[in-house]
Amino acid sequence: MNPIDGTLTSFILSNTSSPLSPSKKQNLFAQNPKEIEHLATNYIQSCLAKDHTTTLSKCFKSLYLIPQGLEQSILVFKKHHVFIIQLLESKNLTEALHELSYLYQGLNKVIHGKNIGVYGATSAELLLGIPFIDSVNYPLINLVVAFHFLVLQCLLQHISVSIRQVVAGKDNFVTLDVLKIIPSMFLDNHPFMNWIRSSYTNQENIVRYKNNCIKMIRGFVKILDTLLKIPHLSNLQVNRSCLVHDLLPFLEDLKLSKCPVYELVFDMLFSQQAKSSSTDVIVSLELLVTTFTIGNINKLNLQLINSSDRIIKEERVFELIKRITLTSRPESFLFVKTIVSCIASTSIVAKRLSKSHLLLLDHFTVFLRDATHDEGSHASAFVVLNQLLEIFKHFNQTKRIRNLSNIYFGVGSRFKAFEACKLTIDLETLIYLKDPSNGNLEYLQLKLQKLLNCIHQKDQVSALLTNYLKIIETSELAVNQQTVLVIARNILNSPDLAIPLLSSSMFTNKFKALVAIQLFKYFEKSGDCQQKTCAANVLMQALIIDEKQLNCMIHFHYFNINGLNELVIGEDETYIDYEYSMVSAGLLVHHLIHFKWENSKMEKVIAMCVKWVETECADSVDTFSLEVFKFVLSFLMHNGLTGQVLILIRKFKSAVSSSEIDLWLQKQVYVCLSKLCLWDDLSSCISQWNHLLKTGGISSLHEIMSFNMAQLDYLVSINNFTSAKEKFTKTLKVLNSRPEFDLDNDNKLSMIQKLKNLLLLATFQLRSSSLNSQLQKHADSYMNLKVCIKLLYSIMKSTSANISKDIHLELKWETTTLLFEAYKNILNTLKRLGVSREFIYYLNEFKKVNGASDIPLINCLNHLQLTLYSMLIKNEDGSSTHFAKAMEFTKHTLVQENHSVIVCKNNLMRLAHGDSFPSYKSLSMLSDYILERLHTKDDNFETDCYYLTSILEEINLDDKELKKSSPGNGSFISVVISSKSLIKNSIKALLQNPIYNQLDKAVKTIPSIISDGLTDLNSISREIIDELIQYKEILLSNVAHISKLTAYELDYYSKVFNQCLSALSSLTIFRMETTLLVDLYYLQEFAACLPFMNEKLISNNFNGPTDLLPKEISDPIEADSFSKLSMAFNIDLNLYLPDGWSIVTVDVCGSSGDLILSKFVKGHHPFFLRLPLRQSNGNIQSFEDIKELFQEIIKQSNLSTKRATTSKITTKEDRKSWWKLRFGLDLKMKHLLEDVENHWIGGFQGIFYEFEQDLIFEKFKIDLLKVINTYLPTRKLVADARFMELDDHFIKIFYSLKGYVKEQVDDLLYYVIDTLTFHGEKNEYHKINFERLHKSIEKLFDKYFNLRSRTRGKNHVVLIPSKECAFFPWESMHCMRGISVSRMPSTKLLLDLLKGRSEFSIDISSNLYYVINPSGDLVRTQQKLGPGFKENQSWHGLIGEKPQEESFLSNLFNSNLFVYLGHGGCDQYFRTSSLFKKCLPDGPRLPPSLLIGCSSGVLQMNGLLQPTGNVYNWLVGGCPMALVNLWDVTDKDIDQFSLSVFDKWGLFNGNKDLNISEAIHQSRESCNLAYLNGAAPVLYGLPFYIK
Repeated sequence: MNPIDGTLTSFILSNTSSPLSPSKKQNLFAQNPKEIEHLATNYIQSCLAKDHTTTLSKCFKSLYLIPQGLEQSILVFKKHHVFIIQLLESKNLTEALHELSYLYQGLNKVIHGKNIGVYGATSAELLLGIPFIDSVNYPLINLVVAFHFLVLQCLLQHISVSIRQVVAGKDNFVTLDVLKIIPSMFLDNHPFMNWIRSSYTNQENIVRYKNNCIKMIRGFVKILDTLLKIPHLSNLQVNRSCLVHDLLPFLEDLKLSKCPVYELVFDMLFSQQAKSSSTDVIVSLELLVTTFTIGNINKLNLQLINSSDRIIKEERVFELIKRITLTSRPESFLFVKTIVSCIASTSIVAKRLSKSHLLLLDHFTVFLRDATHDEGSHASAFVVLNQLLEIFKHFNQTKRIRNLSNIYFGVGSRFKAFEACKLTIDLETLIYLKDPSNGNLEYLQLKLQKLLNCIHQKDQVSALLTNYLKIIETSELAVNQQTVLVIARNILNSPDLAIPLLSSSMFTNKFKALVAIQLFKYFEKSGDCQQKTCAANVLMQALIIDEKQLNCMIHFHYFNINGLNELVIGEDETYIDYEYSMVSAGLLVHHLIHFKWENSKMEKVIAMCVKWVETECADSVDTFSLEVFKFVLSFLMHNGLTGQVLILIRKFKSAVSSSEIDLWLQKQVYVCLSKLCLWDDLSSCISQWNHLLKTGGISSLHEIMSFNMAQLDYLVSINNFTSAKEKFTKTLKVLNSRPEFDLDNDNKLSMIQKLKNLLLLATFQLRSSSLNSQLQKHADSYMNLKVCIKLLYSIMKSTSANISKDIHLELKWETTTLLFEAYKNILNTLKRLGVSREFIYYLNEFKKVNGASDIPLINCLNHLQLTLYSMLIKNEDGSSTHFAKAMEFTKHTLVQENHSVIVCKNNLMRLAHGDSFPSYKSLSMLSDYILERLHTKDDNFETDCYYLTSILEEINLDDKELKKSSPGNGSFISVVISSKSLIKNSIKALLQNPIYNQLDKAVKTIPSIISDGLTDLNSISREIIDELIQYKEILLSNVAHISKLTAYELDYYSKVFNQCLSALSSLTIFRMETTLLVDLYYLQEFAACLPFMNEKLISNNFNGPTDLLPKEISDPIEADSFSKLSMAFNIDLNLYLPDGWSIVTVDVCGSSGDLILSKFVKGHHPFFLRLPLRQSNGNIQSFEDIKELFQEIIKQSNLSTKRATTSKITTKEDRKSWWKLRFGLDLKMKHLLEDVENHWIGGFQGIFYEFEQDLIFEKFKIDLLKVINTYLPTRKLVADARFMELDDHFIKIFYSLKGYVKEQVDDLLYYVIDTLTFHGEKNEYHKINFERLHKSIEKLFDKYFNLRSRTRGKNHVVLIPSKECAFFPWESMHCMRGISVSRMPSTKLLLDLLKGRSEFSIDISSNLYYVINPSGDLVRTQQKLGPGFKENQSWHGLIGEKPQEESFLSNLFNSNLFVYLGHGGCDQYFRTSSLFKKCLPDGPRLPPSLLIGCSSGVLQMNGLLQPTGNVYNWLVGGCPMALVNLWDVTDKDIDQFSLSVFDKWGLFNGNKDLNISEAIHQSRESCNLAYLNGAAPVLYGLPFYIK
């Protein structure tokens, strides 16, 4: 390597690179230009004749980069000429071409002042020549002419030598398109000809130049002749024709002419002679009209050149020219060329184009347009077209230039002529530069795209696109979506095009970066993810930019492309330049989005943002930085860093007085303040927001509506419901009036606009739900939230890949945030409504959405919320799983230290009850340290957690907690919780007294003692009784608030109230003049019926919302007082409950474990009974034990009937063992029922029977009391004393026993003795003669048993088991098997069925619909029961065939009775929503139904919420009677049972004396397993007869 090479290279690079900023220039050693000039000049002088090609080349290029005088430059040019000639002589043709390209730049610099680039000119640029100007001295003119001849000679030799490579397209410098440009060099208007004309000073030059031109043309003709032998190059014929037929004959004609060649021809071409007359021109034209030859045309040409500049305007001349018929022959092109040349010369002199000129030029343009349809005429036509172009350019004839462009475009598109394509683009660019309108840019891009579609050679496509990019850069067009449109489309289709375009060094780094960014933005619009991924990744790999800031910007926009399937960039952060804080923060956010969430990166993002707002923000911030700042803030908001966002916005506003995102920032401030419940600051925030809207110019509807939503939210939050309703109404009116919010209207909105509209509607629904909720319109709130979630899911499903990434993420983040809020709100609403079916559905949906999101802080808080919800439904596995998942997220410091997480976690764990959010009212009260660790202030979570854990865990509050939740310090439910603890404490204190030490184990009734008598209460017991009375009054005083309680809170309240009244009833006299019993009964019923009432209420809208806007919010109707509701309920009971019917509720106290029963009989006050579980059986210690034993029996039964078990029964012994197991389980079920009956209900089973309270009863009562008075020590010693009187309901229990059973009588006697003792009448057990007492009572039974009379009407018991007790087959207890019994989940539902019903019979003469064995696998059932239905021709149904939903529901609702014999409860053949749509709100009711399938009546327990099950759906749908199975049964036994029921009920015969309940009771024994299978069927609803 030559020692001066490195110095020259360093100098060249430092003077030809164009970095974005001085600070980013390459780190090259600075060189002194004078030293370089001296070094290069000396080297050229000494080594020009030697073989040092590379070094000499660098010397010349270095000298061109150094400013020099003209003489010095000319000297360098001459030496460069010599060097190039040496290269030609030595056959170094490629090097010669390169040197010519550098010489081209040097000449352009001296003549036109153009800068020297890194690379020289292309071969095409060399052929375009050095643009001509007049003011150049003679030596330089000669050098320019010599340069052009060298270009032609070099190309001629190069093509001759490398013709195969050129044809194959493998030559790096020359393409076949060069041959298409060659003819244009010999045209009059080409710079080459102009330079030649300027150099004519003597005859010798003229001859030499002419001969050289002829030689060059002949040489190129030979090459074309060679190439035309190749079939696919036939399109070069037009270029040969132009050279051979137009140019060469003209020059050779001049040589053979008899006139003085040099004086005539070259004077004609380059001199100005004496003017010809118009007569001469006219004569020549007339001759041409008749004799159209080249000779005559040449003669005319000579005359026109020497004619007056006005001659072409003469009317006669104009007429004759128009008369000449133009064809595609060479003569026509020569003639047109002659006339056009004349017009050009005369018009330029005159400095204007006349109307005649324009008409002729337009005439010739039309001719050329038509002529170019012939491929052989292209070369000739192009010569003239170039002439026309020069004229039109000179006179700014833009429209006519467009016409020429259209001609070239036609040639390029029809014949795939690359040169024509290039000229088209050049002309369209020229037009756009003259008039930079959108229309002209569209023309340019449209033509470019169409031409690109015609060209299939990638090198040509690349060349066109490169040329287009060069035009954009050099003309300083704005690089935007419009200017790069064509580039983007083609790269999308052919990604490899990006490599030559953007890896080229011919463009500056800044330009390439701008183009790449715009291309990325365009890619975002593509819906083809695979296509855009490929294009973006190829482009990203092709880009070579060594400036870090530009690199960061490019990477940011690359990440910002929506829908990329894969990234070519990994998790490596080396390309991130942390010197630029904001773009670095943006890139880190993209890393967190695209790769994985890391705490360290998140902390870096925050640190970069803080650095930017504190040190890099100026009063004006560039748009890109603002966009990134907005993007980063949105991400931080999405990640729950509420306080941190507030801090950053505050710091930004202190650094930047105003910005284009002020309105957006104000909205974020509002959202943050709202999340943190900073009500004092929210008011001023809204005022500032309003000010920005008013002063910021025209605001969009979205901005105004967003502001209105925020106002509505604020007004609801501060409980200003009047103003909130007004704001809601105004907003609704506006949205209703706007067509863009009517999605049924084809308003041709963009997808983004539609999605934003949907988001606005979803937000409005969410805010409306909050208002409805505060107005106690929970069903309407639920519907708002349901529509809101539907809208949000529509947005999520519709955000396709062709939506820009920033909008996509903005929509995604805001949608996700709203969706989480909506799910929490709808779950809280459903919790309040008690509708568990929908609660479970939305709970699962909430889990899915949370699981699909990667937002650690939000995920953690959501899991804590899900823990609470799981506790609510008593899903222990779910609650522990969610809590564990929440704790997993605390591995991230930002999550672990977040105060919102700490408070929620500690409240759930009850690590420190009362651990709450910091107390603050305004932002000024919060330090940045606290603020940045706050996500939201959720006091509701803390309260809900406190209430729920108190209810679930039966926690006894300590003194601190009691004080916190004491009356007046909290909500109603907190009063209930504290009252319960106080009641328990009082009872504990009583238990310390020996008299009351058995109080918690004693049976209690309400009422128990109803009149005063002998009593002896000590002062301690009186003090505690006073406390209990006080707690009772506290509970009663708050009863007006029950409408605000959830169903489970109501249930909790009723049980606390029951516990308090039970204790008081056991200690004091009950005064019957109060409505206390009715109120307590209504209270427990209200808790039971509320979920069903609300289920019906929300199911009224099961057809789904037809409008995406919320409905008008009416003024809340003032609810009746509790006392009125209670009284109305009691009236309904006495009005609609049939004579002889009794309602018995069954429940369990979660605190004491007591069985709580109540009974209502028409005409009597309610009666309440609390039965503690007596521990006489070691296996049963609590109701939970009963439940576990029951579930174990069912589990083993199910296991024994599974295919896996039955398939193994192959021998007789196997069969015996199997039956032994089954009978053993049947016996266990029987024993379990007996245990409950004997050891829990015991002697109080008389509560299930009803006898008339007639004279016989009164006599029994008198006799019973006599017996008691006789044997109780306190009463036998006092004669004629007034004793305390027991309530008749208890006497009736005695009276209703089936017979004398010692154990049962003992239970009742112990109750009497204990109750009297607790009331102050102390009887010691050892002093009572129980044996004689029993004998006396036995005599009473013998005396009165057969005298008792049933009540008027047929006796029937309706059991109302609570959700905890609904699983148990109470009806199969021995004490219940002889009576007509059905069950209902609520007394209110029972009353709804009874209202308006005068009889309890079903007409099955025609409208009976049946579905038997729809699954096809219960063949025995079908064979045994199917014929009985088929025989009745008036009945209709399906046997062995699966029903279709629509026809099934239609038949179902049109029937008087439905019978289903198959698997399950038939609900697998229809959707619940379809069922409710059919029957609610005012549709037909479901008919009485026999759903005889496995577990058709099973209920899914949901903790504190109402259970869900198919039978409940039927009851909500108005079904008046449903026979179902509580668990799985075997088909043979249940078939036998069914057949027995049908027979006894009268379905298949004329015996119709029994109601359905009695038929069921009598059919249980028809089962082989009378308890395991026979106890499963239960009846819901009314005991119908067959009419």
